[in-house]
Amino acid sequence: MATELAKKGHNVFVICRGLKRTYHYIEDDVHIFRVYDKNYNTFNGYFSYRKKVAKKICKLYKQYKIDLIETPDWGAETIFLKKHKNIPIIVRLHTPLKIWLDYNNNNFGKITNYMLKWENQNLQNADLITCCSHFLSNTIPLYFSLNKNLHVIYNPMNSKDFYLDKKVIKENAILFVGSLEERKGVLILAQALNLIFEKYPNLTMRFIGKDTTRNSFNESTKGIIYNIVKKQYHKNLLFLGQISNQKLNYFYNSSRVAIYPSLFDNLPYVVLEAMSTGIYVVGSQNSGMPEMLDDNQYIYQTGDYIDLAHKVLCAYQKSLTEPYNFKNICNVQKKFDSKTICNEMLRLYQISIIKHVTQKLLKKIDSTKITLIERINNGLANEVYKIETLQGKYILKKYLYNYNFRLENELYDIYEKNKIKVSRPLNQTVFQYNGNQYNIFNFLEGKINVNINHLDYFSKLLLCDRKVLQNASLINKCDLYYISLNKVHSYNFLSPKIIKYVLQEYEVLRKEKIFYDSYLNHGDISKSNIICHGDEKNLIDFDEVIITTELYDFAVIVVKHFVVDDKIDLSLYNQLIFSLKNKFKKYTAKDYYNSVRMYLIKILLEKFYLHCIHKINLFDKSQSKDDYRHYYNLLIYMQKYMEVKKYET
Repeated sequence: MATELAKKGHNVFVICRGLKRTYHYIEDDVHIFRVYDKNYNTFNGYFSYRKKVAKKICKLYKQYKIDLIETPDWGAETIFLKKHKNIPIIVRLHTPLKIWLDYNNNNFGKITNYMLKWENQNLQNADLITCCSHFLSNTIPLYFSLNKNLHVIYNPMNSKDFYLDKKVIKENAILFVGSLEERKGVLILAQALNLIFEKYPNLTMRFIGKDTTRNSFNESTKGIIYNIVKKQYHKNLLFLGQISNQKLNYFYNSSRVAIYPSLFDNLPYVVLEAMSTGIYVVGSQNSGMPEMLDDNQYIYQTGDYIDLAHKVLCAYQKSLTEPYNFKNICNVQKKFDSKTICNEMLRLYQISIIKHVTQKLLKKIDSTKITLIERINNGLANEVYKIETLQGKYILKKYLYNYNFRLENELYDIYEKNKIKVSRPLNQTVFQYNGNQYNIFNFLEGKINVNINHLDYFSKLLLCDRKVLQNASLINKCDLYYISLNKVHSYNFLSPKIIKYVLQEYEVLRKEKIFYDSYLNHGDISKSNIICHGDEKNLIDFDEVIITTELYDFAVIVVKHFVVDDKIDLSLYNQLIFSLKNKFKKYTAKDYYNSVRMYLIKILLEKFYLHCIHKINLFDKSQSKDDYRHYYNLLIYMQKYMEVKKYET
């Protein structure tokens, strides 16, 4: 997961235990911090190690402005971070100690109660909880009382190290991979082996993984296996210990059946590894394996060694005629693809951050009162989320670029002074969080995309005194696009003829004096930005406020409201000009005409620029909804049918 996130351009930091020393290194573009504590396995060491983890996270947060922390359930390693919790904490469920103890019948001494308490605290305080299987998600409520949803996202598969290798010859062997502990079902497997070896006395049973004393007897699990398996079959047992992934891939490919008889297991990685190599897999019912394998043919009834032996023999006999289980390989590629799963996890990360920001902005609500977070759009300029709480509905905006909110506030004041309703943010100043800016608004109930041909409303918007002291910004913005487009070597499949035409038109228009005037304009008075509730209208989305000619918003209204089939309704166009004539005496028909042309050219220059630098693709589905050709056709129409000479009288 860390590697996949790093591939997407995210900064990823992993903090984990150092066995001999504390050090930092980079692997696959992931920063890994090993934290060493010489007393780790002692009572005091459990405390000191977690305090070192908290200290390291705080240091990274200050240095890199970390967006969120994900921590596993086991051991609650972030427990001492509580005082410094300025960012969301996501708990990833694998198998909590509380469940683990039920299946291993041993404990960690006097630290056990602290670990159980810490795990519960971490889960209760988590901003979000993710779970690696539906099986574990259904089990958790039996052990913990949680007031939050569990989001199931599978673990991604490491396909780099584990794969089908047909060069490796299949041998007369079956395989178990994992720590030798009672929960993994190895003692049940030992009983089943007596029946399996009775049928195939020359079959080798390979155990790969470290020996432990995690069992009811607190003795070597390997020793107990020898005690259960009949002495005549001891020669069939092969204990290989822990080995490298490269060697492990060989043993997967050379064995015929991989056996995972766990008494309880979430979504064991060893099963994914085995599936990737095409080996037949026998799994346990009381685990996430049925949803992994998607095939109950080789799922045994947990704890029943006779059924386990039967399932292993069936799988082994199948492998003698069909050595590879291609269904397992396809299943891994389909359900456990790292890119797909990473995208799912990123979506939850973003929701967690949005939830955290919402709580900061709406300080009176707590996490239990947020009932819905829904992403509405993901534009180049901002991300928009609909938030529902027990108190009300809101719109949260995350701005993806540096924005001059002072201009926005000035325009709010101007409109409100003229009794025009606007949607102001509930926060008085823009909220800064980890390098991003956020605003939260009341969600406005009403009709959107209403055909508003109310000329009186448009006139009221345009006739406000919007003169400001700042310098014009439209030309500066367009100049950036113009200069960049003149420098690029490839227009990325766009027509050079079209781009050349737009650039030439801009060269002429930028000389017009009106575009250097200093008037505030909303910049996007579109149908979707006017919310109608009965006769009342609210203007929203002040994200494109710009300083230029007083006629700029006139042009926006014409293009967004008066166009049908790439043609402007000249009747509405002239009526709106007529309603403005008393105040706008200084403007000629040519000025109105040029303002529309400039707005169209600004849209085209921006789209062409973003396409050429690969920020957008003008040929994909999302851009086809706002097709650049629509604006280009309008520009040609303006030149053809609305020539300056027509309006000079």
